[in-house]
Amino acid sequence: MSSALEATPLTAPPPELQYPSCMQHSRLPLELCEQVIDCIWKTHPWWDRHQLVHRIPIYVGASEDPLRDLRACGWTCSAWYPRARFHIYHTVTFNHDHQVELFMRSVFETPHLADLVHELIVYMPQDTNIPFARGVLSTKLLRLRTVVFPLSSVHRVWLYPPHHHNLVTQFPLTDLVFDLSPYNNSMLVYALRIIWSLRDLRSLTMMLIGGAPVGQGNDSLVSRIRSLRRSWSCAKLKVLTLQGVFLQQTMAILPESPFGTTVEHLAVPFGDPSSWDPIPHTGFQAIIDQISLLSSLWELRIWAPSSGST
Repeated sequence: MSSALEATPLTAPPPELQYPSCMQHSRLPLELCEQVIDCIWKTHPWWDRHQLVHRIPIYVGASEDPLRDLRACGWTCSAWYPRARFHIYHTVTFNHDHQVELFMRSVFETPHLADLVHELIVYMPQDTNIPFARGVLSTKLLRLRTVVFPLSSVHRVWLYPPHHHNLVTQFPLTDLVFDLSPYNNSMLVYALRIIWSLRDLRSLTMMLIGGAPVGQGNDSLVSRIRSLRRSWSCAKLKVLTLQGVFLQQTMAILPESPFGTTVEHLAVPFGDPSSWDPIPHTGFQAIIDQISLLSSLWELRIWAPSSGST
C-alpha cells in the first residue's frame, strides 16, 4: 500500500533483443488496454457472494494470480497504473492486527488510496481482535461499501467489545457478507446488531455453519435478539442470500420478517438434508413467512444438495 507502484517504466532492452523499428513504434490504444485490465476478473454473482469468505475470485484466463500480473504491469508501464490501481486497491484484506496500522500509515502517506478501497475482508486468525473499525479509518474510507466477515473459525472467545457494532456502522456500508456459527451466541448477536443498525444496507449474505443456535428454547436469548431489531431495519435491503446447514434453526429464533419486506432478489441454498440436527418446523415456516412478505420479489433461487436418491 505504498506509492512504489508509481515507478518509472523499465529501461529499453539491449539492441540484440529489440524489436524491428516497425514494432518499436507500434502501440495498442490505451482504451483497449483499459478494457483488458477490466476483464482480468469478474465479480461473483449476487447469489454466490459467500465465496468472498474463501477469497476465491473468478479469474478470466489462465493466470493463477491476475492481481500480481496487474501489479507487474503497473510497475512496467506507468500508463497502465491509473486504471490498474482501481482493481489492485479495490479489496483490502486484514489477516493480522498489525496490518491495520500499516494500512492506516499508507493511507496517511498517500491519501488518494483511501478512495480506491471499496471492500474489506476481516479475518480473525487464532481469535485475534483486528481493530479495523477505528474512527480514523471510517473518516478516510468514504467509498467503502462492503465488509466480509469470515467468522466461522472463531470458537473460543468473542473479542470485540459490546458496542463494537456502533463503530462498524460508521462506515458507509451497503453490502455485508457473514460466515459465522450460530452456536456462538455473542457472534450471532454481533452480526444481527450490525445488520439491523445499517440504514442503507442493500445486500446481505449470511452463511450459517458450525453449530445450531444455543438459544432454541431459551426465551431470554430469543427475547434479547428480537429486541435488537428496529422498525426501519433492512428497509432498503434488495438482495438477500441465506444459506447453511443451520439456517432453519437460526430463523426459528429471529423476529418475524427479520430481513424486511423490500427484497427483490432472494437465494436460499438449503444445507445438507442428512444433517443430524433436527430442523424445527418453526424454522422452515419462518423462511416461508419471510418469502411470503416480499411483495417486490421478482427473482427467487432455492436449491438443496442431492441426497443420492432420485
